[in-house]
Amino acid sequence: MNKKLGVIVASIISSVAAMPAALAQTIYYPNTQTPQPVNINGYSGVTGILNTLLGYAYSLFFIIAMFFFLWAAFVYLTAAGNEEKIKEAKNRLMYGIIAIIVAVLAYSIPTLVGSIL
Repeated sequence: MNKKLGVIVASIISSVAAMPAALAQTIYYPNTQTPQPVNINGYSGVTGILNTLLGYAYSLFFIIAMFFFLWAAFVYLTAAGNEEKIKEAKNRLMYGIIAIIVAVLAYSIPTLVGSIL
């Protein structure tokens, strides 16, 4: 049991340790323009700001969902048949699914509002 836990923890630590190197890679996209400041005069400026904020919310909820999925997997694997821990893991999995649903809603709100207006 402790050996499995050690392997899981070592896998998670090595995955997290490799993230900065993977995210630090520079990717060149030809024919791209530098982002311009958002003009907040009028309707288009407000929607631009809302789109930016909802994009951040979309990403944040997917990160939270991934955290809940990993946490649920860890609790489930270490439950050892304990019904209370298995129930806790199922709850964490449900919270992750709810986070994904909220993320999809956050991403679809601008499209929905744009089609109505």
